[in-house]
Amino acid sequence: MKTNIKSQFNSQFNGNILIYGLGIGGMGALNFCSRIGIACYAHDDNATKMAQLSQNSKYNLATFALPNGKIDYILCSPGIDPNKNSNLANLVLQGAKIITDIELAKIFNPDKIFVGITGTNGKSTTTTLTSFLLNEIGFKNNLCGNIGICPLDFCGEDGTSQNHFVVEVSSYQASMLNFTFNYTAFLNITPDHAERHGGFEGYFNAKANFVFASQVANIINFDDKKVLSRKNKKSILFSTECILSQGLSIVKDNIYYNGKNIETLSNIRLAGPHNMQNIACSLGLIFKMEEDFNLKTNPTQLANLIAAFAPLQHRIEFVCEKNGVKYYNDSKATNVQSCEVAVKSFTNIVLLVGGVKKEQGIEYFFDKPFFYENVKQVICYGGCGEEFYNLLAKNGKMKAVLATNGLKEAVQLAKNNAANGNIILLSPCCASFDEFKNFEERGNAFKKFVME
Repeated sequence: MKTNIKSQFNSQFNGNILIYGLGIGGMGALNFCSRIGIACYAHDDNATKMAQLSQNSKYNLATFALPNGKIDYILCSPGIDPNKNSNLANLVLQGAKIITDIELAKIFNPDKIFVGITGTNGKSTTTTLTSFLLNEIGFKNNLCGNIGICPLDFCGEDGTSQNHFVVEVSSYQASMLNFTFNYTAFLNITPDHAERHGGFEGYFNAKANFVFASQVANIINFDDKKVLSRKNKKSILFSTECILSQGLSIVKDNIYYNGKNIETLSNIRLAGPHNMQNIACSLGLIFKMEEDFNLKTNPTQLANLIAAFAPLQHRIEFVCEKNGVKYYNDSKATNVQSCEVAVKSFTNIVLLVGGVKKEQGIEYFFDKPFFYENVKQVICYGGCGEEFYNLLAKNGKMKAVLATNGLKEAVQLAKNNAANGNIILLSPCCASFDEFKNFEERGNAFKKFVME
């Protein structure tokens, strides 16, 4: 069996493969190659990780050093920019082709349907909800991608998966893809990752080029005029602001399909207007795939399934209520637009912000009335905490407090300053790398500090 797989692998790649960056995708690819018996090169800039892997006889690795010989394919971690990494740039100049773990899964599963969902905000919830709904109505699939699960984890010793793939796709991943998905969805677009894509237009194009190349259909947000500007003949629209004569709409909890009211959402756990957008996008995909694959369901069943769906961790996640104060963990809000969604969902907020600042900081909110209406106080902490505090003090319209010793102190200050009926909301507007490995670790730490 593995001999045949090796022949298949060689027929697809016909050359040496280097896995560069051993994060979730890289380790998934490394385990996949080990599972099917394929030797490969591997490298990570973390020397400790390399030393640990070099002692593991499980992996069939050609070398753990960057090879001097010719590399034909580089399976690159999305977090590494091949254009700014001298090792990769040189290999590309010598003829190496950049691929991804998603592409490798597609190569070994050419008959499987790939559904890809992207956007600036809400893509994790929408991808998870879409995967959940499709599984429940009989379209068995693997939830994977930027959500933190490598698609290759679902591929067995013959390289194949029994299920289709529903993939959260980041702009980094989208810019590296060399194949088109069957179905795609575009939730929204706001400025982010300008340093990687050379500005907002580069960031938008990375996502748009992926979405609008879909083989069958792309589900796009009618309410986002930037997204709508690239509409093509395969586009299916969704809206939460108006009832579309063609497409999927959710207005005042009522679901409309092609202008007809077909069901009402009730008792759902996905709160806030942003989640209406996520649900509308997901249902747009579901309805199209129902038609294409003759899936047996109805609007009432889908509404009941949506009501049963639990929100993801770290995305406006309710933690607890203590002494009349409710605590919410929105650690996934790594930019100001994500924080805006959370701030619009509550009133009487004690807001915790800080970390590694992105292109836009707390000043983004200064000309937005909802910020002053909904937020009672801001606790600034972390790498850019002092900068945010000084900006708020200079603005003079919002009470601000500076925590100089990280998130734990920020939580304690928030507790001390909160009153009955307040919401303590961690929605940092920033990356987590000053104090934590990722937003998940930051969110878990917040929950721990709250419960203490």
